[in-house]
Amino acid sequence: MPLISSLKNIMVQALTIAVLFAATASVLAITPVFPASFVAAFNETVWTNPGNNDEKAYQSGALYYSWTDTLKAQRVDRERSDLNSLCREVHNTREPCSQYSLQGGIRYFYFPQRSECCSDKCDGCGMLIPTWIEGATFNRSVTLHGSSGTTATCDVFNKQGFSSIDSYGQISSPTSLQHQACAIYDGGDPPKNSLMPYLWLFDPDMYRVNATAVSFFLPQPCQNASPCHN
Repeated sequence: MPLISSLKNIMVQALTIAVLFAATASVLAITPVFPASFVAAFNETVWTNPGNNDEKAYQSGALYYSWTDTLKAQRVDRERSDLNSLCREVHNTREPCSQYSLQGGIRYFYFPQRSECCSDKCDGCGMLIPTWIEGATFNRSVTLHGSSGTTATCDVFNKQGFSSIDSYGQISSPTSLQHQACAIYDGGDPPKNSLMPYLWLFDPDMYRVNATAVSFFLPQPCQNASPCHN
């Protein structure tokens, strides 16, 4: 998935915590709603040194998400393991890493190039739940340009996380009855600087409503995965 030039310009020139997610005086009555099921390609900005906003890296990936009566699961594919705080604890290398998060606080780390998988069970190892954005307040709107020419307005909301400000963006006027996600920002863990903050910008031209069950089937090496940390 190539970097979209317009999004890259936003990332390089303006996507810092202070600029993209700075507080505004807007009083627009907009309520964020996290989609129940979707698949989205994203371009990711990673702050590799949490103490320095100028040290950033970029990669592409995809998010698969489902929170329905019949299927609750999440999968995140990334190009590089070393650009994610959790993947690099297993393999700090420039190889793809996929995280499968299931109910019960279990997360699987799959490395397709070496056909290897391990599992972790801990608080926070499960998937996002739709209510994670409850109480978020409107910040500002930004314009996104898709890889096939679609232009979309992304409404950004801020919320206090465990130790940082997190953000979520949704398309202002979705083309379907389901709300469409357009951005997610995780501020990391500033007191410890142990988790790298990251920003996902979803490509509006590579977004699909409703994730299918096959997207969450665990790869064979994950069927009997050993713990990542013994």
